[in-house]
This record gives sequence, structure tokens and C-alpha cells, in this order.
Amino acid sequence: MSRAVLAKVEERALRRHFAGGHGFDHTQRVLRLAKRIAADERKAGRKTDSEVLEAACLLHDAAREMEETGECRCHAEKGAELAEKILIETGFPEGKIEAVKHAIWAHRYSKKRL
Repeated sequence: MSRAVLAKVEERALRRHFAGGHGFDHTQRVLRLAKRIAADERKAGRKTDSEVLEAACLLHDAAREMEETGECRCHAEKGAELAEKILIETGFPEGKIEAVKHAIWAHRYSKKRL
């Protein structure tokens, strides 16, 4: 997959975010930390998928504002739905979309999804 596809995903993620504690700066911090964890996992001999990781991090709070305004009950569930549309539209590899959706759906610890 080209870097251009992930750039499109990032641009779409940026449009979906709003100011506050879960603005795009939060997303960038999450991505940096996830990349560090993934590097440690690779050093330990465990496989990671950097494309899935990056897309999931970029889109994990895409529906946060919808939850805050009452448009949805759970931004993780709605975010997984939004991510699928965004990933298809940006040309993200089809075979990796479900993994991204699952990561977004599962990221909300308060829902005890792990």
C-alpha cells in the first residue's frame, strides 16, 4: 500500500475530529505511542501490521464528537462503521479493513471489550 493512501486516511481523520481532550493532538499521541509499542513487539519477535495500526490509531476517535453531542451512544462502535466507509473511499487494502474496524471497536476500555 502506498504512503499516499495513509495520507488520505489521515486527512479524513483530521476532518472528523474536534477540539478538546480528544482532538487530533490526542490522536497523534496515540499513534506515536502505538508505533513505539509495535517496535517493541517486533523486537520481541511478534508480528505487527503497521498499516492496520496506523489506520486504527488515526480513526479510533472519528465518532467521538457524535457521542459527545448525543448522535450515538458509543463512539467506538460508530467509529468502526465510519472507518469502514473512509477506508474503502481512500483505497485502503480491503483485506485489512476488518482488523482496523475491530481495533477501533475494541479500543474503548470502559466497555470491557478486550
